[in-house]
Amino acid sequence: MIYLTMVARVQDGLLLVASSDAAHDMSEQMDVYKSQAKQVLRKLNPRSPAKQIIESGPCSFFYLLDQNICYLALADKGYPKKLLFSYLEDIKDGFIQELTRDFGPEWQRQVETAARPYAFIKFGTSYPVIVGG
Repeated sequence: MIYLTMVARVQDGLLLVASSDAAHDMSEQMDVYKSQAKQVLRKLNPRSPAKQIIESGPCSFFYLLDQNICYLALADKGYPKKLLFSYLEDIKDGFIQELTRDFGPEWQRQVETAARPYAFIKFGTSYPVIVGG
């Protein structure tokens, strides 16, 4: 099961989009995982591995880096790795398609200069971000 998905800028960990499974969102443990996810995002840099899995108790963080953007998901430790990375690729493709549609070839500049967290939150409502699946 996927519990949490985040899209963030690599240079500073600024969250651009986040989505979580509402059924698990209110749990105290989910607050711990969200805090851990933010720590992971802050530690990334352009030289970090392009794909990685980080274990955390019964769950794992999976991330994919592309064009200085990190796509991160939290899932059960037993979740199939290939399926999770495919999910992150789908999120990446949808996010870039939407940014390209909205900003054209300047989309990367929009990401680089975003000044506030969740600047692209509408992506979470217009693209079927799958959590709980």
